[in-house]
Amino acid sequence: MNDPHVSVLLYRVKHNETVNYDTAQPLDYEDPDFRLSVKDREARFVMKAHFASIEQARAAVQPFIRQWELTTALDRGPGEFELVFADAVVEDRNPTPGVVHVKAVRGMVIGDSVSMVVVRAYPQPPQGIAINADVAVMALRYAQYREGKDTLAGMAYFCLTVLEQAAGNRAAISAKYGIASTVIRKLGCLTGKKGGVEARKGGGRSNEFTPDERNWIDEAVKILIRRAAQVAHDHTATDPQITMAALPKLSDGRN
Repeated sequence: MNDPHVSVLLYRVKHNETVNYDTAQPLDYEDPDFRLSVKDREARFVMKAHFASIEQARAAVQPFIRQWELTTALDRGPGEFELVFADAVVEDRNPTPGVVHVKAVRGMVIGDSVSMVVVRAYPQPPQGIAINADVAVMALRYAQYREGKDTLAGMAYFCLTVLEQAAGNRAAISAKYGIASTVIRKLGCLTGKKGGVEARKGGGRSNEFTPDERNWIDEAVKILIRRAAQVAHDHTATDPQITMAALPKLSDGRN
């Protein structure tokens, strides 16, 4: 090709056995860099800018894809929605007269699951977030917990310390991330003093989490990761403070 141009990137929707997108309505989304349409478990990115190679075009959409996968994993659970590169359409913007080049490059397609349970709509693409090293590592630990590879107490405390280090100290988390100190203290208390066999400290071995507490910690971590992603996108944003009222009620009535 004299002047190759990647006009379209195609991705397949990959998911685990617990979901089914067979009847999902098409989804359309407009971005400054591309137009996106999702239909029949295929995501089609029509590129607006010029990219001479598939690698360059994929690098341009990859941050968006990572953000989309992260927010869906927090909202629905890990493995419910991922995008796997399948094809690219490459055109010649300066073809030799009489020769037409339109090249489709086949990528690796991972087969869909056949045993499915929950009928899902395609998740809405996220806005106003970014993924930095802190967000990425917290999301990874949360996914490992959901997959049974980490404990609730260990995962939640790890995420809390990531925010603590980013802010400078635990007391500074509230100002940097807009999270009420009551939420921070409660998360620190639960992960430090309870947990039963998965407790972080020996003193918590005889003090199991209640079902309400497990649910509260899980929801708190998801909210903290999402807020960290919002701050990574714009540290000057003034989002509403996250208070105990934004989280499930605990049986001790302190919400």
